[in-house]
Amino acid sequence: MLEMINDFLSGKVLIVLIVGLGSYFTIRSRFVQFRHFFHMFSVFRDSL
Repeated sequence: MLEMINDFLSGKVLIVLIVGLGSYFTIRSRFVQFRHFFHMFSVFRDSL
C-alpha cells in the first residue's frame, strides 16, 4: 500500500503539486520573495 502511494506521488504528480503550491503561496503572500529581494542582500551584506 505504501509502495503504491510512493510510486504514484514520486512522478509528475509531485512536481505539479510542488509547483502549484509554490504558485499559490507566492500569490497569497503577495510575492514577498520578490518584493524584498534587494533588502535580503543588504541585510546579508551588513551582517558580514
